[in-house]
Amino acid sequence: MIRTSNAVAELGAGALFDAGMPLAGELRPLLWGVLDESRSVKAQVSAELGLPESSGKILVEADHNLQIIWKHVSADSLARQVFQEKFCALNSARAQLPSPSHTAIARIIYLREAML
Repeated sequence: MIRTSNAVAELGAGALFDAGMPLAGELRPLLWGVLDESRSVKAQVSAELGLPESSGKILVEADHNLQIIWKHVSADSLARQVFQEKFCALNSARAQLPSPSHTAIARIIYLREAML
């Protein structure tokens, strides 16, 4: 039996990691893979940053470049699709079983012990 005793539950990134969701630090390698696969987006990003065209890994190293990279990846349907496929593959590789955190939350909700 699960007793909540009017508790408040706060979920952080740890619960999502156990469930297979990629964390923020794992997004850079996905982005540089997208840039290396999409030469046109890489060229656009390099031009906007005023940098010579180089590997995607070099372009994603600086934090201030990320907003520009996200803008171009989201605006290009093929690049966005490549990112989504890479994200899903990483998630699927790790999400073979439900996480203990999500199982416990599902039980609490099923028993109507939580207000949403």
